Amino acid sequence: MNPRFVVFVCSTYADLIDEREAVLDAVRRVQLQHDSMEFFGARADRSIETSLSEVRNSDILVVIVGHRYGSLVPEMDISYSEAEYNEGHQLGKPSLVYMRSKSVPVPPDNIERDPDKIRLLDMWKSKLRERHTVASFESSEDLAVQAAADLGRQISLFSTAYDSGIENVHASPVLALLDSLSAWLGGVEKFIAVLGDTLNSVAIGSPDPLIYDLEERGELASFMSENTNEILGIVESDALITERDKESGLELSELVKEIDQLVKYRLLPLDHEILDRARLGNLSEAFVREVGEFKLTLESKVRRANSLLANIRTSLN
Repeated sequence: MNPRFVVFVCSTYADLIDEREAVLDAVRRVQLQHDSMEFFGARADRSIETSLSEVRNSDILVVIVGHRYGSLVPEMDISYSEAEYNEGHQLGKPSLVYMRSKSVPVPPDNIERDPDKIRLLDMWKSKLRERHTVASFESSEDLAVQAAADLGRQISLFSTAYDSGIENVHASPVLALLDSLSAWLGGVEKFIAVLGDTLNSVAIGSPDPLIYDLEERGELASFMSENTNEILGIVESDALITERDKESGLELSELVKEIDQLVKYRLLPLDHEILDRARLGNLSEAFVREVGEFKLTLESKVRRANSLLANIRTSLN
């Protein structure tokens, strides 16, 4: 049986009523595609204990930030929204963060006036920007569209991990995503091996350098194509950037994007060119050298990515 995926919507209350309702509507629309999804919404009358308990029982946080900081939690000196976010972040839960654009006029009542709270709001926004890819919204409709797309992608990542046999996706969602990324890097490594086999065949003067199975090559190409969007979704969700090892997460996220570009625009085209040149008997030394240099470059990047994956896993233990 599929697990239940729970979303917690984190925001101030009075100034973001329309935006919060738009996100909750987006959650409901995503539920039509993912019937195993539930959500907790922000409520004006909830206690901090209730809020943090709901955060702990959630899988994904949707954080909406406007121009007000909100009420402070007694004895914590931070707002309810920031306290909820901190709890989720410390537990390694993915956060989708949206901030109201400064270019859109809002009623004066929806702008923070308290100097201390302005300072706290600015500090929180800076922290969110450092940790996440923050999306800006200009209207509740704009926010709903963004949130629906991001939630659908994130839920699909959890579902894929669960379908792959990772049962504990709730307790450690980051580990589940790391497993998906590790499998994708394994596909890249297999394709690199394909290039290596061809180069070795050319080096020994084989009359037929296409010594590897064409069916296997097709399966590898399909695997890379089908899984790339999922992997980029993992990167864009900032799920790899954990508080315990932020540096590794940031570097790995950028490295995955770079590897993706190399796979799309160098690895796959080179593979097709090898086939074409082999059929025409035109595998020149210069071309073989070019392929060899590219292979070493990509191998180095994949090794580094796997090393960063190991660092993040260790930090989560």
